[in-house]
Amino acid sequence: MPRTSNTGQEIIPNARLGNLSLSLLIRGGMIAAHRQTRCGYPCIRLRVVAAVGRPNSVDWEPLRARLELGWWPGVGLLVLAGAGVVVVAVILAGGRSSETPLQGARAPARPATAAPASASNGPADACAPSAAGPSGEATLFDKLSKGATRDNPDFDVSFTAGISDHGARAHADLSLEMHVPAGDVAPKAFSVLLPKEWNITPGCAIPLGLAIGSLRWDVLLGRQGNPCNEPAPLIFRMVNSSTNTSDTVDFRDADGNGTPDFAEDKDHTGRPDVIEKYPAFLNRMFPGRHPLRRTAGLFTYVNPPVLAQSLAFKDLDGTAGTTLVFLLQDQGDPEAVAGKSGFSDYCTPFEFRMTDSGATYSGAPLYTNPPAGRYQIILTAFGERDADGDGIENGLDTCPFDKNVGNPRVKGDGDADQDGLDAACDPNDFEANPDQDSDGYLNRDDICPLVKADDSSTQKDTDGDQIGDECDTSGKGPNVPDGDVPLAIQAAEVNIH
Repeated sequence: MPRTSNTGQEIIPNARLGNLSLSLLIRGGMIAAHRQTRCGYPCIRLRVVAAVGRPNSVDWEPLRARLELGWWPGVGLLVLAGAGVVVVAVILAGGRSSETPLQGARAPARPATAAPASASNGPADACAPSAAGPSGEATLFDKLSKGATRDNPDFDVSFTAGISDHGARAHADLSLEMHVPAGDVAPKAFSVLLPKEWNITPGCAIPLGLAIGSLRWDVLLGRQGNPCNEPAPLIFRMVNSSTNTSDTVDFRDADGNGTPDFAEDKDHTGRPDVIEKYPAFLNRMFPGRHPLRRTAGLFTYVNPPVLAQSLAFKDLDGTAGTTLVFLLQDQGDPEAVAGKSGFSDYCTPFEFRMTDSGATYSGAPLYTNPPAGRYQIILTAFGERDADGDGIENGLDTCPFDKNVGNPRVKGDGDADQDGLDAACDPNDFEANPDQDSDGYLNRDDICPLVKADDSSTQKDTDGDQIGDECDTSGKGPNVPDGDVPLAIQAAEVNIH
């Protein structure tokens, strides 16, 4: 049975003795030692491959003739059997068999599938990145933590967590749910901390492109300059994706062919490039950090498709345990260009539901429960900033320094001409102008709708507060974020027995 490399390629290990091919049954990247009741001990199953006209098939007549030259058949067979035992013993002792790639495949540098579960994952651990300490550069969460405030009435977050099997060392599915009610500010970024006792198989030990989870994001969207009131269930099939931080792909349409680079399939493998390459913006959000595992999914709700990602960081910046980070599009990227995501706004109510499989369809572990005990799974969620304190986050507020007259989630509310500008700052609320500063961005897409940028090809936001630099003059200026970051921390208890 072929094993699969971390690039999705199939490798057939062979131990050869002349024309006799001993095919070892391989499962999960290791020799399958089956503990059988009748045998009483782990038994290695050997299979003699014989096929007429195929390479490596057994040529019985020449073999018989060779065995009869100076040796009687019984001794010859004993010699062959003994040689086979030696080959198997060498392999089990850590010797390497020759690896013959299938046609068009390349030999992998690291194991292809998850190893059997134990206190240590063996070969899986060998291919996993070392836990990286602080690199000196701030992550997205470091930046959001500065000035963050808890118990914000406009950011009420609920959280639950569960597993499919509460048995110790079981390979249980992990389910997480988060909810923010309608009218509250939307989440900017959030993460979930799993206790250090939880074992997570690294992505390098899982076939690339293998579906290992599902994710559903329920939000309201505003498209093409419309109010933020369109229900949008965003449903993703999450597949194992590259964690090679040096082989990257751009989120934007860098080659100018009309399709964002992340959604293309330039090497014609049948998988989007965001699966086989690491999004470059993640290195800006988590500089110097290497994820243990990453999953990605695309959902064609708008054009370009919406991207969702889950990243698992081991001991992120010294935090004991595994931090699961969840991202929608390129939100949080300091170089993100507003108005290029396919929708103008997203807002609450917000509901996030994720299920990660505990094992692959073939039984290889993906998660392994800790020993018996009570454990806390902790959510940390940061909300969007609100510079003027009117309960409408800067990214949704077209008048971020003036308390709104109306609600941007309701069509025409406080916006008589329905051009996307609230009456609080609209120069003429009775004469519609959907692009007030004539920079090519509709008012709701524009993080500075009243002042045209010097370079209209982008929208610069140096401090990342969702207010364009040209407009970010009434508050703390373009280099200091305006508005506090709401912070919510919730814990869910899981009992293992």
